Amino acid sequence: MALILRDLLREAGARVIMTRETNRDLNLGGRATIAKINNSDLFISIHHN
Repeated sequence: MALILRDLLREAGARVIMTRETNRDLNLGGRATIAKINNSDLFISIHHN
């Protein structure tokens, strides 16, 4: 789902930064830090259990 959304956003001209593309663990705070470092206008977090 996240990869489909990434592709759709890129097609619309957005700059997309994925905070997790491997199985490594990164907590929500770490992901928010990546968003801040990249001066993001929007942060989307998709969760699935």
